[in-house]
Amino acid sequence: DSLVLAMEEEEASSSPSLWYYYGFLSFFAALAAFMATLDTFKLVRDHLIYNRKDALRKYIVRIILMVPAYSISAMGGLLYKESNIYFDTVRECYEAFVIYSFLQFLVNFLGGGDMLC
Repeated sequence: DSLVLAMEEEEASSSPSLWYYYGFLSFFAALAAFMATLDTFKLVRDHLIYNRKDALRKYIVRIILMVPAYSISAMGGLLYKESNIYFDTVRECYEAFVIYSFLQFLVNFLGGGDMLC
């Protein structure tokens, strides 16, 4: 048993391809997360400038900000695997908040609570 484990450890240490690909993929994942976050903030800025419906604006911005929440959570989970549960918890809480915001958006878009009753 110990000879087999020693051979497996030697093979794992002699093949850097796994670490090479992990670093390569992590770099592109970080780049994609950064680009998505940057693009989202540009979209939020444009939305705040050009959207004329004040009552709906905050709900739409909250929904749009799901993209950075997911990308930062995914990158945090890739880089810090031991702390992945914390990233997931924060993301799930924000997701619940966005679902609430979406329902509020629908109520306001359809005319308000009095109109729907």
